[in-house]
Amino acid sequence: MRRSSTISCLAASLLLILCGIAFAQDNSKQQDVQQQKSSTMKQHNNDVVQKLGDNKFFAENLIPMDRLTGQDVDFQGEKDIEVSDLLVDPVTGNILFVVVSSDSVLGLGGDQYVLPFDSLKIHAQSRQLAINDKSITLDDNTAYAPKRNGRWGSEEVATYCATAGKKNLMKESRNKLEEMQQMVANAIDKVTDTGSKKTEAMGLECLVESNRLYNREVYGADNNVIGELSGFLVDLDEAKIKLAILDHGALWGLMGSQYLIPWQALGIDQQGKRIVLDVNEDNLDKFSKADELDWNGSILPKAKARDIYTNYEIDYTAG
Repeated sequence: MRRSSTISCLAASLLLILCGIAFAQDNSKQQDVQQQKSSTMKQHNNDVVQKLGDNKFFAENLIPMDRLTGQDVDFQGEKDIEVSDLLVDPVTGNILFVVVSSDSVLGLGGDQYVLPFDSLKIHAQSRQLAINDKSITLDDNTAYAPKRNGRWGSEEVATYCATAGKKNLMKESRNKLEEMQQMVANAIDKVTDTGSKKTEAMGLECLVESNRLYNREVYGADNNVIGELSGFLVDLDEAKIKLAILDHGALWGLMGSQYLIPWQALGIDQQGKRIVLDVNEDNLDKFSKADELDWNGSILPKAKARDIYTNYEIDYTAG
């Protein structure tokens, strides 16, 4: 009996070792494929930029939001300036302000300032960022201390805009969205599901730090987690998040599926603590799988983005 137990233990140990080896080999293959894909993607992006030029490139493509943060920015000869974050209106997806850091080490310490997002320029091929508006200086803009809850309240937005002599784009974008929803309500005598969720979210009177949107869990209509947000695609011409990348069924970042979700399809609850999508796990496939779009994991042509919006009967220019 004891011998039989020993043999069983050895067999189980051997099986675990073999499973570990197989998993390590699969993981190595996944990394090789990812590196090859990344190299191919970079070359493809450079080819597209060279063919179109910066202006036309951004007019025709969405870019990953993380391409804008954590990078040095050329700011009128100032040294050691980098973009540390973006301030986003979670209701509309509009990117209203950029947070820059000076004299920081690995993103820590130093002073932080809030600047209008439209003052930030990006060179598509070199990925170099610059603040081109000569009238903007750090001294004239609000010093920024990152909030523990990652929010910048509406009063702070209004105060900053009044001090800096800038338009309160947050208020304007909310008003525009409310007007659009009211028109829909009057036309069809009821608000669509998406419109209803966004109307409820009007109570969320704040901007959020973009870095806090990553890895957020998304809850389905049945209140169960259906995935998490791994990235976002931005329309620079509109300064707006257009698509969220939802990872579903991933294990340690491997396998699973990715879906491209129109920002307007996502809802934010009143407290801003949860992101919701009005589907269950079983019907998540109504949204576009990334691998079915011939998407390279980086830039996405706006024509494809508009097709995604059309498929879900959402106005690409809404909000």
